[in-house]
Amino acid sequence: MCRMKFRITSTKMCPVLAMIFLIGGVGADLLPKVEPVKLNEVDLGDFTDRDLDVPAMTGPRHPLPYYLAHAHRLINAVAEEGDQRGFIEIAVWRPQATNRPYNARIMENILSLAYFYCTDTPWNPYHGDAALRARLEAALTFWTGMANAEGQFSEYGRDQWNLAPTAFATKFMGETLRLLAQGPPIDPEIHRAAIETNRNAFRASFEDGWSLGQGQRFTNQWGNYWPGAMAHIDLFGDAELAAQLLKWVEATSLDGEHAFQSVTGYFTEQSGPDWGYNFGTHMSNTLMAWHYAAGHGDNAMRRENRELMTWLLEEQTLFAEWLGYNALLEPDGSEFVLNRGISTRQRLGSFTYRDFPMADAVEGLRPFLPTQEIVAQRRAEIRRELAAAWPEVEALRTGTTWAFSPYAFLHRTHEVWYPDTAQRQQARARLPYLASNRFIHQRVDDRYVFTYIRRPAYYAAFNAGRTGSDRQRMGLGLLWHPQAGTLMQSQNGRSLEAWGTRAGAANQVYEAGNLQPDFTLDGESLKPETGAGDLPDVRENLTIRYSLGGGKGVKQIVFTDEAIRVSVQHDGAFLEQFPLLVREDAKLTLDGGSVRLLRGAGAMVIEFEGAETLVQTRGDGLEVVTAGANGKLNYTIRWESE
Repeated sequence: MCRMKFRITSTKMCPVLAMIFLIGGVGADLLPKVEPVKLNEVDLGDFTDRDLDVPAMTGPRHPLPYYLAHAHRLINAVAEEGDQRGFIEIAVWRPQATNRPYNARIMENILSLAYFYCTDTPWNPYHGDAALRARLEAALTFWTGMANAEGQFSEYGRDQWNLAPTAFATKFMGETLRLLAQGPPIDPEIHRAAIETNRNAFRASFEDGWSLGQGQRFTNQWGNYWPGAMAHIDLFGDAELAAQLLKWVEATSLDGEHAFQSVTGYFTEQSGPDWGYNFGTHMSNTLMAWHYAAGHGDNAMRRENRELMTWLLEEQTLFAEWLGYNALLEPDGSEFVLNRGISTRQRLGSFTYRDFPMADAVEGLRPFLPTQEIVAQRRAEIRRELAAAWPEVEALRTGTTWAFSPYAFLHRTHEVWYPDTAQRQQARARLPYLASNRFIHQRVDDRYVFTYIRRPAYYAAFNAGRTGSDRQRMGLGLLWHPQAGTLMQSQNGRSLEAWGTRAGAANQVYEAGNLQPDFTLDGESLKPETGAGDLPDVRENLTIRYSLGGGKGVKQIVFTDEAIRVSVQHDGAFLEQFPLLVREDAKLTLDGGSVRLLRGAGAMVIEFEGAETLVQTRGDGLEVVTAGANGKLNYTIRWESE
């Protein structure tokens, strides 16, 4: 038999693989179909509470019975004949427009097929099912034929090999191969081909640094290699891959030559921070990597790997510190409001909690998790809702990205630790803006200067630097009051819902571009230093000053104990915008030359000098107040407490 080394091209392949493709090619018997599951014959009590859970993370979007009920749609969508035999044709993971046979991201749902084939539990009639096996084998065969000679995969075009589909493939195939190692058998040649193809997917990057630059700009993509490599190492004890993994972990760590994480704490996405990807794909990568690093593997990684654990602990500790300055807790504890304007890609603006991994080891993450009690209540409520509608579940919405995602099965064995109520309360009390009512803190890297000002009356976040994305908005990002919560939040990716100054006819504020201000503290010029730390504990004011539009004007913001004082000088007419969070329990009033936003026991008042007009418009979940002026505008933002 030929030794199958799957660094192949589409025109020359090993005879054994060619035989596999011939068996599955034109003229082959059509694949058998699986029957739909009849949920009225399934006992809801056979599902554990964890089976039913829908955590706030990149994982299942629905309880497990939903996926069981619709599994036949996915399984039977594996193409039966021709060149596309084995391709998953239904658009339930990735948009309809990209559901093409060259897109390896579609085939990540092989994990979903493997999960039902391999999972031996009373509620799963597909365990060891012969028809499912035939379709799983066809899908694996198609997938092994998608890679080029260097082990790379495509996503957006035929033969357009790139990082994301290649790295993501290793994470999902890593869990697929783990399931297959413990489940009913499949064709050994197909199984071996999948193992070899998965191993080859690391070669271009781990041997030659392919797409490292892309990985530095989009860390969530390369980051899939970490758990993917650990899963492969655990299964096969691959010493070469283990050495390569450690090499690239060191190179991309904070002090490495190709650091993926800013010294400020965020993981780089499009040359800046992005909450959606930092909370989503990156945390998925971290959860699975921590599972193996902490010694929870089945084979070669059954013992703690201190080097990998230390790496993950250091990066998550720094990320938790970063989050502590940029996620502001509402006074009633209901949600965190994010410093949204700095996000480079997605538009996540707030969250109730997130099921972050590693909070057992990183205390700084605990404020942001649900408690054990909340998780128990969440699971009980899901069970009650399912029982009330049983055997009906939500319909499958084809053509949508998350209708049937492989993430629903990726983390089924990866445990998340949750704090109890007391642990979370203690952790929240240590959030910097709750632990102290006076500091000026800066977090600075080679691109950005983030400044956080806490005074007894308020907390403010000011963002400056060279934008990495046209979605970012610099300047005042957040204004928070201890009793009223967050009252102003600059929006990323929006033109009229960002704080800042806009020339009369312009469609963007000046703060939508690069912002390189001068800082003055205690009457002395301040040069921000790379790293993170508090500025000297002085009682004087912090002044931030910068030009508008390359000489069209100048803006100055002075942070005092009681108020924020802003002066704007501008050539000709201009507008000053205030994106205000006006919730149901808040009251916004415009009266003459002032604006007052009252919520609970606190209020924010903006008083103007030189405003010719004040206009209120509704934005995306907020109210925008716009002050019109000509030549000059002064205003003061102050707070009131009852």
